[in-house]
Amino acid sequence: MKITIEKFFIIVLTILSFLGSTHFIINFLNVATPFYFFQIFISLSVLIFLIRKKEVKVVYERIMLLKYFFLFFFLNLFVQLFYHNLSIENEIRVLGYFLSFFSNVLALSFLFDRKDTFNFFIKLCKGILYTLIFFGIINSLNILNSNIFFVTSKAIDSYNFLFFKNTASLLEHQISYGSTIAILFSTLFFNKKIALKFIKISLIIIGIFISFSRTAWLSMIFASTISFVRLKNFALLGLSIGLIYFIIPLDFFYNILRLENLGSGREVVWFYAIEMLKDNFLFGFGYSSYFDIKNMFLTNFELGLFEFDSTDHLHNSYLTLIFESGIIVFIVYIFAIIEQFLNLPQKNRNIFIYILFTFLIASFFVEFRLGGLRFFNFFFVAIIGYIISIRSVRLQKVELKKTT
Repeated sequence: MKITIEKFFIIVLTILSFLGSTHFIINFLNVATPFYFFQIFISLSVLIFLIRKKEVKVVYERIMLLKYFFLFFFLNLFVQLFYHNLSIENEIRVLGYFLSFFSNVLALSFLFDRKDTFNFFIKLCKGILYTLIFFGIINSLNILNSNIFFVTSKAIDSYNFLFFKNTASLLEHQISYGSTIAILFSTLFFNKKIALKFIKISLIIIGIFISFSRTAWLSMIFASTISFVRLKNFALLGLSIGLIYFIIPLDFFYNILRLENLGSGREVVWFYAIEMLKDNFLFGFGYSSYFDIKNMFLTNFELGLFEFDSTDHLHNSYLTLIFESGIIVFIVYIFAIIEQFLNLPQKNRNIFIYILFTFLIASFFVEFRLGGLRFFNFFFVAIIGYIISIRSVRLQKVELKKTT
């Protein structure tokens, strides 16, 4: 297979994002921040290379297709830099999200203009999916267990089942691993024939099973139901449900869903966060402010509770955004995402809907930031880049018809 310059750039951006999400980089070497800004430098370099000979009009059209994302990031930057008193370090981080998102989404949109590059990207992500599942299984079975490459298993009730222990595979956290498997599940269905291959679908189900992540299960099941039922693909939905029923023991679902624990304390954290926000819904408290506000707002007794003592995060992307930047920025953020997915191509529409709802549902239980470090974010940004590429081609065709 011939590797073109476009495919080479896709490999570089994808592999760097994957490496930046690993336990090895984030926890073992503890170089997440410098590696993240190295990624930004590479994606900016790729973007500059791609647009150096393009007309300004072409680049401007792409930017205008992202206008609501520009509005979101501009408002977020404005609120953080001028309304809140942030440290220099946090100002750089907020700027980093802006640069990371736009350098990646624009670069990938131009790369996907070339025929077969998007299919190449999907195949590459499918390889990452199988790699994560393979190492997840051998780590879950304790065949390979090195603190260099694998995060320590969680010592929490119902986070193990029979001889399977919970695993994050090569990633930095079990929930990140489960959510990544859930969203990469979509790569199987870009090839129509693959839907009938029970073994590969079974592997995905096992891959999510060993993450012991309720977030991953909920996002995959609800997103599958919404996307497949929408297009009346009942056979595929039935296949998935049947495989889950035969592969995963019923006792596991009772354990993993932990219904008696509700949100494992998330609901308590969310309730108090909303109480803290009562007079600050409009602009929030500023980037990475939850820890400080929590310590000022709560009593010593409340701070000693498990729900607050064990975490410094809200475990909810939407509430975090409101807490840091306010309700207006949050509304623009949601609108920017939905606006892109209202312009989906007809081909593989249900798959893109699955990806959208997997992202939205998982984000309700975990903090995923657009332009953030995790591969889960990068894959979603790449899908937006592909949609931008498709929309740009449509605009060119419309303009061509007007001139002929």
